[in-house]
Amino acid sequence: MEAAGYTLTYRSLTRETRENHIADRAAVELRRGGELVGTVYPGKNRYFAEEQVSNEMAIHRDWLRAEDVDVIADQLNADGSIFFKVFVKPLVNLIWLAGVVFVGGALVALWPDRREERRLAERYGRADALVEA
Repeated sequence: MEAAGYTLTYRSLTRETRENHIADRAAVELRRGGELVGTVYPGKNRYFAEEQVSNEMAIHRDWLRAEDVDVIADQLNADGSIFFKVFVKPLVNLIWLAGVVFVGGALVALWPDRREERRLAERYGRADALVEA
């Protein structure tokens, strides 16, 4: 399967019984330009108590390209075939940069201004307190 310059190759399916669920995981190799980028393991969890199935999405983050590749094992069939959904999200890591810029701007905005302190001190008659400090 190919998506946005990535080639995904399905390798195997494993089933593991855990404390409260059965975990089915597909091993999917992720390549870009013929070079192996990584292996992701999307799958499904089947819970005993609730008798429900949940999708477990696998995410590969590429910090240098600032993008995420999300792989979902959408449907696991009894004959061993699997349907995958692949989402390539470019520039998604810039959200973190925006958060850092926001926090930095908030710190600058909260920084005390000496001129404002002097003006308030004059207004409320405490100018001598600031001169001594």
